[in-house]
Amino acid sequence: MCVRTLLVAALSAVLAMSCSQTQSPTAAVTAASAACPAIEIAEIAAPGSPGARQFHTQDGALIHVSPDSLVTTSDIADARPAMAEGHEVLEIDLGAASAAAVQEFTASHVGTSLAFVVDHRVRRVARILDPISGQGLIIDPVTTSEAAELIRCVHRSDRSSP
Repeated sequence: MCVRTLLVAALSAVLAMSCSQTQSPTAAVTAASAACPAIEIAEIAAPGSPGARQFHTQDGALIHVSPDSLVTTSDIADARPAMAEGHEVLEIDLGAASAAAVQEFTASHVGTSLAFVVDHRVRRVARILDPISGQGLIIDPVTTSEAAELIRCVHRSDRSSP
């Protein structure tokens, strides 16, 4: 399985967990004007590494993460819904500098692991098996509402990052 497949699976989990909360009508109006979830991808760090940040997983495990994020919410240049193999997917494009950074990082860090963090909680850890070579990622499967939420965030001018 290539790293792109691992990234697809991990980012699917990230989106599902960050966008699947049910809301009352009042909360939905508030959420529409709220900042987007803070999404980041960063390398797993050894405990005690200088500057390492600590995050918990959904089940409470402690994960140490590099002080430098590889990707943040603001690195996503565009997003659009699509269909692939009969499933709804979300295609996301990274900005040129971010895509180049991901390509360079994954090429020189095969075998290390990345943490996918949403709102300061690790959603998934994936091992880099192969370098990423494209400008974007495909997140699948997603629901129409999950895709709409990320697209709304990407197209906002005031979206936030961690």
